[in-house]
Amino acid sequence: MSRPGKVLKPCDPHSFDILFTDPRIQNYPLMGSPLLITSILLTYVYFVLSLGPRIMANRKPFQLRGFMIVYNFSLVTLSLYIVYEVGWNA
Repeated sequence: MSRPGKVLKPCDPHSFDILFTDPRIQNYPLMGSPLLITSILLTYVYFVLSLGPRIMANRKPFQLRGFMIVYNFSLVTLSLYIVYEVGWNA
């Protein structure tokens, strides 16, 4: 559904946004412009590929075994609770 009176060019990069964006979400965080989410993603990629390895080059790896056991047990417990609440025949 296009908005009445709006003429779109075939190569308009924002035509998808104009045609398919729900106007109710325009005021949500990170939904007003693609620039902020793009900058967040580029910062993440920079940290993962460049800054993070340089910071951790001379450090010992974190020991996460105990944390991961608790985390996995918690997820299994939560999943069982959800199955119990929803029921087997839902």
